[in-house]
Amino acid sequence: MTTPEAVRAPAGPLTAGERVRLAQTEADRWVRNVRGLSSQDWESPSGCEGWTVADLVRHCIGQAEQMSSFGAAVRQARAGRRLARGRALIDGITEHQVVSRAHVPPVRLVTDLETAMPPAVRARGKWPHTSNRLGMRVEVPDPRGVVKEWWTFAYMAQVLTRDLWMHRVDLDRAGVCPLELTPEHDGRIVADAVADWARRHGGPFDLTLTGPAGGRWRVLGDGPVIEQDAVAFSQGLFGRAPSPAYDVVVPF
Repeated sequence: MTTPEAVRAPAGPLTAGERVRLAQTEADRWVRNVRGLSSQDWESPSGCEGWTVADLVRHCIGQAEQMSSFGAAVRQARAGRRLARGRALIDGITEHQVVSRAHVPPVRLVTDLETAMPPAVRARGKWPHTSNRLGMRVEVPDPRGVVKEWWTFAYMAQVLTRDLWMHRVDLDRAGVCPLELTPEHDGRIVADAVADWARRHGGPFDLTLTGPAGGRWRVLGDGPVIEQDAVAFSQGLFGRAPSPAYDVVVPF
């Protein structure tokens, strides 16, 4: 477990440099993982409901293109709007990312991922993805239904890195790629998600997360005391497991 950390007030957003560094590490780990997949692994059910491992990689490629190209983002949004059918727009976009590469073979998916990741990493350090003021209204899936939130472009950039991280957890849950965790990288992503969770509910808590990505955070007051594995807690924040105290989900 990392050195205990007390949070008296919500932490600030990641800097542009941090977003680039975290995205680069995620990209490197993703490429290493997919290079090692066997032919059977690609068609295995992923930890993401309804998707094979190949589908998960298709989504990550599409997301990287969405991040690095305004034109690709617009095209994906248009296609996603047609596919959403009452769901959040992001659900339609991710469906498009998967079906648009449905017939691409694994060997090409590896190449496409290797090509798409570097510009997506660099984009996190460029305007408008560095802006904590400019943004847009986003439809967000929520256990209670679709909700609309205002996201700055900087926040959106860090959420996309969280999404990559959570899908790497999916690969581990699928049994095809062991989950590599380090305090410096994974611990920072989890700490950012914890800070987001704290900002959203605004209440007191004493939270201890175990494992390499763990740590301890406190906001003083008569709040819940929680001790849990860091990855399991993060899955709850995303709505893939029972949600933690305050019943608040955080975008991943």
